[in-house]
Amino acid sequence: MSEATHVVFVGLMGAGKSTVGSIVARKLGWQFADTDQVVAALAGKSVADIFDHDGEAAFRLAELAALDALLDDPTPRVIATGGGVVTTEEARQRLMEERGDLITIWLDVSPSAAVARISDPSTRPLLEGNPVGRLQVIASERQHWYELVADIRIDVNRKSVSQVTRDVLEALGGEQ
Repeated sequence: MSEATHVVFVGLMGAGKSTVGSIVARKLGWQFADTDQVVAALAGKSVADIFDHDGEAAFRLAELAALDALLDDPTPRVIATGGGVVTTEEARQRLMEERGDLITIWLDVSPSAAVARISDPSTRPLLEGNPVGRLQVIASERQHWYELVADIRIDVNRKSVSQVTRDVLEALGGEQ
């Protein structure tokens, strides 16, 4: 693997960023962090509650602060981001920095496959109403940003977690 000390997963909700990320971290012997969990822990409330009570803009600021803190820590870490991290210019810039210690991986999933993987869409504030339709709109809005920030793109459709994990490790040049 390169000199990277951080591997960051981006992609739609339901792409498998947290699931695959935690396995990849374990296989690399690195720490794992999920920005949604970091934000919720610091706020003392769930992501859904933050959206409901404080709004999406407040959540995005907290998400950026969590991402910055994780990337500024030199401890080797795999980071799963929220699906919307790419919606802010500051986060996109951070993910594209040419420092050599960061690899960003886009887990690319179709909206219908993503919704099928989400056990409880009601916990996802942006999916209210028609989850597949909402996620199709979200995907079309964000696709170019995922492409922009990603060093590596992995299609996760019709693949098991173990297959995606193998693809990620292979792309990183690590052991399978």
